[in-house]
Amino acid sequence: MSRIAIDLHDVCIGYVTALVNRLGWPAQWGERMTSFWPNHDWEKHWREHEEFLAGLLPIAGAAEVLNIWAGRHDCFYLTATKEKWRGVTERWLEANGFPAFPLVMTGTLDGKVAWLTVNENPIDYLIEDTVPVLWAAESRVRELIVIDAPWNRTFSGGQRFRTWEEIARWVQ
Repeated sequence: MSRIAIDLHDVCIGYVTALVNRLGWPAQWGERMTSFWPNHDWEKHWREHEEFLAGLLPIAGAAEVLNIWAGRHDCFYLTATKEKWRGVTERWLEANGFPAFPLVMTGTLDGKVAWLTVNENPIDYLIEDTVPVLWAAESRVRELIVIDAPWNRTFSGGQRFRTWEEIARWVQ
């Protein structure tokens, strides 16, 4: 049984896709989402974040694969989402057919990096899309599974996949 940490946004939940639909193609890709649309009112976005989260769509195949893994692996969600959005996140996961894995909420991207740095329980697989987290995890997990995205092409480590079907074939 493998221990698998699974990011939520842009791994299970189409966060950036929703922003592209709302704001248009980014001015630039970078390591942090707020740099994609530098002229966007991020303060307003964060004030309306709960409503935004509730309307997001799942990434194709994620719930199906994770439901298969529920009895086979020790899985948990690892997200930079703030604790105050735990309720909407848990409701979203349930409403979209995701298994009720433990949910580790680190509050910020830097918090997620710090969590990976101090975590003492070995992680066999990390499924992630964000470069700072991938860099932090590179020497701390057995296998990095990188969800291929325009914003993480500067990271060359790990195994890169585009679909959950590909990931399911890789993780036995």
